[in-house]
Amino acid sequence: MNKYYTFPYTTIMKTLQKFWIFSVVLLLIACGETDETAKKKAELAQLKKEHAELGAKIANLESELNIETVSKGVLVEVAKVVPSTFEHFIDVHGTVEADMNVQVMPEANGPIEKIYVEKGQTVSKGQTLALINTDMIRQNIKEVETSLELATSVYEKQKRLWDQKVGTEMQYLEAKNRKEGLETNLATLKTQLSKAYIKSPVSGEVDEIFGKAGEMTSAQTPFARVVNLDKVYISADVSETYIGRFSKGDPVKVHLPSLDKELDAEISAAGQFINPNNRTFRVTVNLDNQEKVLKPNMLSVVKIRDFAVDDALVVPASVIQSDRQGDYLFTVRKEGEKKVAQKTYVSTGITYKGQTVVVDGLNKNDKVITKGFRGLVDGETVSFN
Repeated sequence: MNKYYTFPYTTIMKTLQKFWIFSVVLLLIACGETDETAKKKAELAQLKKEHAELGAKIANLESELNIETVSKGVLVEVAKVVPSTFEHFIDVHGTVEADMNVQVMPEANGPIEKIYVEKGQTVSKGQTLALINTDMIRQNIKEVETSLELATSVYEKQKRLWDQKVGTEMQYLEAKNRKEGLETNLATLKTQLSKAYIKSPVSGEVDEIFGKAGEMTSAQTPFARVVNLDKVYISADVSETYIGRFSKGDPVKVHLPSLDKELDAEISAAGQFINPNNRTFRVTVNLDNQEKVLKPNMLSVVKIRDFAVDDALVVPASVIQSDRQGDYLFTVRKEGEKKVAQKTYVSTGITYKGQTVVVDGLNKNDKVITKGFRGLVDGETVSFN
């Protein structure tokens, strides 16, 4: 604004402002406002006047100095590319199993006479859990023992006679055969008697008792279940696509959704047989379960590492875009005092959990634009903290 226009404008503004202040004062008096309120409003009017004058002076000075507003460019966020270890895992579902999850089967038939344990009780291997009624077996044993005493006596007499060449060989052999037959019967009955004691085949905890005192049981009916959960394992089926990518001893992570817990473990066995029904092979992971929080048939997710590389250049998968030439992302380069976006074409590798390995196209310490890259064009000015 030149001097010919500045003077009339300033004069008019000052005249209008004075008239406005005078009008406000008259209005306050007419409305009967207090002196304090009128004073504050007059002060406000004065400040507004000064503000307007300062604004006009600033505008005149900017015009005289030819100052232009400099654009700082599009505001973005960047991340420096730093080499790091990249790991890729596959997730497979499995179940917790226990080798010592045993159903105790009776070895004899008959009514249950007495139960010596209760549910939840800890038992040792070979401990008697219950007794099947043995009255009939014991009676048979007594009868056989009586018969055996007589048969033994007869045999001894026949043997003495035979040694003296008295009597026939047939009499001696018949006495001997009868004695040995009764001995065999007695041994069989005593074995049956021992089988009447239902014993635990493993050490563990009585998880459930199926039978009741007085009920009939048989070798086809389970009496109880004994579980030892000190050592458990997870069995999972893995697609044959991944065969050869991992082996026994490789580290895994086991996630247990019901416990919201993750455990570090390793592969204890990788199957060599492909199931023709679902084209999978079996992977086993042993777990220590001293706290006994893991239960048989509990669902789990096994995270198996099938790929790992050191010093990888990794970027968020979301920053990678595509056009006819291929995959690209935006980096930042300097042009004098400015920072501009640079469209950088890259070759990408594997992606896991939103992170992608860049095989080619990026260098260590490059600044990749991670936010605000949508709509950017190559060479556009950008700014960031």
